[in-house]
Amino acid sequence: MDNQTLDPKIFTSPGRFFKALIITVLVSLFIGFFLHTFILNGSLFAHIMLSLTMGLSICTSINLALFIVRPRRYGYLYITVSVGLACGIIIGIPLFHIFSDNSYGLTSVWRTLFLGVSLTIPVSTFFIIRHKLNDTRFKLQKEQIKALGNEKNALQSRLKLLQAQIEPHFLFNTLANIEGLQKKDGATARAMLNNLTCYLRTSLKKSRKTSIKLKEELTTIRAYLEIFQIRMGKRLCYRIEVDDSLHDVSVPPMLIQPLVENSILHGLAPKAGGGEIVIMARRIRDGIQLEVSDSGIGLDLNKKQGVGLANVKERLALYYRGAATMVMEANQPTGLRIIIEIPWKLPPL
Repeated sequence: MDNQTLDPKIFTSPGRFFKALIITVLVSLFIGFFLHTFILNGSLFAHIMLSLTMGLSICTSINLALFIVRPRRYGYLYITVSVGLACGIIIGIPLFHIFSDNSYGLTSVWRTLFLGVSLTIPVSTFFIIRHKLNDTRFKLQKEQIKALGNEKNALQSRLKLLQAQIEPHFLFNTLANIEGLQKKDGATARAMLNNLTCYLRTSLKKSRKTSIKLKEELTTIRAYLEIFQIRMGKRLCYRIEVDDSLHDVSVPPMLIQPLVENSILHGLAPKAGGGEIVIMARRIRDGIQLEVSDSGIGLDLNKKQGVGLANVKERLALYYRGAATMVMEANQPTGLRIIIEIPWKLPPL
């Protein structure tokens, strides 16, 4: 016997059973018409009634046998179909005679048996091929679902790894600033500590998720900017302009913060007079546009991107599967402008 296994779930679908009944009716009508035209004498209606009775009996018997046995190997499938076929013929002959009431001129048992046997080859072949195809299709679907699950797990692991790459020296530098301020300006030290606590609390909460609300991301960014505003003083100003209707939109965690960090470290901090950072979010036709711009020294767009910007770009590609864009351009009159466009919903896997 064939050692290849079958999935028993393919034998329990009501939809497949009714589909088989419809096909059986069509095949039986064709066989009844064919036998009447080329082989048997008698009424066309009688031949069609006989063909339908035998066909539906055989179809029901085979499906019932498969539902009860649910064979797991092809060898058992052949045996089950053969047994169901034989039972269908045995049941179909007396059923036809009961329904015909001996009035169609086809009461001969041998003639009825001949028609039943003539149905065995197409019907048995149909059921065996059909269940082989269904089993193959079912296994392919399971493999695809499994592959998608593995891909999703790998994607989540990759996203978490990328989130963990956010610059760690920020924490140590801020703690050092707080320690230095404690002796000079206790109130400012406490304010910086409160902002750091808020930043860490929201960051740790977000690190356990693959998506967050935009308002949560903005809470983290405000705390982050307040810390740098204390450190840089009047050299740093910022504005956040976001429509209230966008606060509950889902975005990847730590999406905007690396852009703000890039503007501070590479745009405003090296500039003697500092400058301003503007964070905006607006609706566009297919989704949302996020923008982080600064008035710093700008960035050489021909040079290789830093870790933070490359991190964001890679996470966008993974999270939105190519449906999001990130563009960097010179801001006017000075500085850098980064624009991210994301769709309303995640594309299907």
